[in-house]
Amino acid sequence: MNIRSIVGFTYLLLIHLLLAVVLWKSDFIDKVQLKLGISSSDTLSFYEQTTLYHQRMDSSIPDGAVIFVGDSITQALATSAVAAATVNFGIGTDTTLGVVERLPLYQSIERSTAVVLAIGVNDIYQQVDTLETRANYKNILDSMPADISVIAASVLPIGPVAENEHFTNADITALNKDIKALANEYSHVVYLDVSEKLRDETGFLPPEFHIGDGVHLSQSGYRILINSLRESLAANDEK
Repeated sequence: MNIRSIVGFTYLLLIHLLLAVVLWKSDFIDKVQLKLGISSSDTLSFYEQTTLYHQRMDSSIPDGAVIFVGDSITQALATSAVAAATVNFGIGTDTTLGVVERLPLYQSIERSTAVVLAIGVNDIYQQVDTLETRANYKNILDSMPADISVIAASVLPIGPVAENEHFTNADITALNKDIKALANEYSHVVYLDVSEKLRDETGFLPPEFHIGDGVHLSQSGYRILINSLRESLAANDEK
């Protein structure tokens, strides 16, 4: 190998090393992985990964579906037990702000027959300001097409094991009053109070209706929720 070849090889090597350093220092690789849907769990959080899957799934959703949007209680719901053509866009830990930010990803909402919205308990748990939560909820309802039915489900009561000074059934009742008031501002939105059926005489979620943490529903709890949602959707269909 002559001097010219050695110089050329060294030059190319340095260029490639420089390029590798630039790419490594930037977020270019992360963006490519995100676009391809191959990012590792170290790069994307569970929430981000789930949102990415939702975005990829959205275009394949058929017209006329019933779309469920909510937190972990929705995510664990077998929505096919509620209606025939359903899509579950629930994400554990989500808040009203999270729903506001991810709603634009769901173009299928424009082609749906109904949206079931069940969100707000994590706002209370994370001590989000009440006025902020209400504003976010209104923003969500404003984003819904006026020609589809929207069911605004109540935040469910919690059991004593979950309650603390910042996370109480009194807080949940107050938020539900706000949700009901907001729902009444729209002709295509119906407030569904499932709480009444999942609350004991002391106002708590009974042990048989949760899995032991006082928040997440058991099989019996989900059975009540599913039946309530079925009835509400059927009533909307009859209008």
